[in-house]
Amino acid sequence: MHVPSTEYQNGLAALRAVLGDGADVRAAVAFVTRGGVARLEEALAGLSDVSLEITARGLDVTEPEALLDLRERLGAEVSVVIGKHARAFHPKLWLVESGGKLAVLSGSGNLTGSGMTTNDEQFEVLMLDAASDAAAAHVDRLETITRHALPLGGW
Repeated sequence: MHVPSTEYQNGLAALRAVLGDGADVRAAVAFVTRGGVARLEEALAGLSDVSLEITARGLDVTEPEALLDLRERLGAEVSVVIGKHARAFHPKLWLVESGGKLAVLSGSGNLTGSGMTTNDEQFEVLMLDAASDAAAAHVDRLETITRHALPLGGW
């Protein structure tokens, strides 16, 4: 699957399609804004037992209030890449594990209102067996990308 397409107009629509009750959501994005957090909150509305872990760049466009909203309103575990590694941190990778499947969303949109909905962004969406070697490789990729992150407020 890919975004944009007739099936998924934007990144938010693709994310909604792979979310479900009991989902484990992990993401690494360069920028987070309050508008992006509001879109994510809409996508999570009505779902139960969703765990959320977001790693973001602690510079530039990222709004400190948005990181706090992720933690306080959505119950997310939030980490931030700061210091010498921050400028190089620019991923847009989402892993959503639910029901024995791993959805991988990889593209160009940040966790901003426009990045998830109105910008001309692209995403590829892969559906994998969560126990597969391919799924493990994507989890390893996310862990490698986020290796320099610190817990929000932990510096």
